[in-house]
Amino acid sequence: MTRVSVAEFRKHLHAYLDLTAEGEVVQLLRRGKIVAVLARPEDARDVARMRLQGLRRSAAIGDVTSPVDVGWEADAADPRPRARARAARSR
Repeated sequence: MTRVSVAEFRKHLHAYLDLTAEGEVVQLLRRGKIVAVLARPEDARDVARMRLQGLRRSAAIGDVTSPVDVGWEADAADPRPRARARAARSR
């Protein structure tokens, strides 16, 4: 991460843009305080790929493979007493 004053940034704009294009993050300072951060934009495909990798680590294989031709009532299968009571009232 590079820190540079706004005046220095203006003088050498192209050099700092080249740094940013290479992946460097540039912080712009005014009177010693950060007023802006210049960074390369994220590629939406790379972000989506990283999210999918995270999902692959946490997903359980076979958690949605129950038979579809067997009758099944969700409320009756729910072990929570409140859900069963609510289901009985709504009938």
